Formats: sequence, structure tokens, C-alpha cells
Amino acid sequence: MVEERIKFEECGVCHRKEKDGIHLYHLFICQSCERKMIETNPEDASYTYFVNKLKQINKRKQYS
Repeated sequence: MVEERIKFEECGVCHRKEKDGIHLYHLFICQSCERKMIETNPEDASYTYFVNKLKQINKRKQYS
């Protein structure tokens, strides 16, 4: 029997550990945040929050 390991990653938007989501360059976005981002109107106050989080897309994590 093969044991399947589930990989959890930290969402770059909400910082929760999730297993399902998307990768945009070096940024992991969980499904919940992805859906919120898609459904947010530009007039909404949280739109700016999401834009600022997406600016981190090119920042690589440094591991020590």
C-alpha cells in the first residue's frame, strides 16, 4: 500500500495552511482567497488589499 502525503502550503493572502489552491509565480493562493479575489468589485475596500497582496507575486521566500 502506498501512503499518500498531502502537502499543505501557506496562502500568501490569508496565511492559512491549505492544500488546494493555485500558484502564481512564487505566491500560493488558496481556493477560498482565489474565489474572493475573483468576486471582489474594484469599488470594494478589500480590492486594494488583494492588489497589495498580489504585488508580492515576484518575491521569493528565503529559507534558512
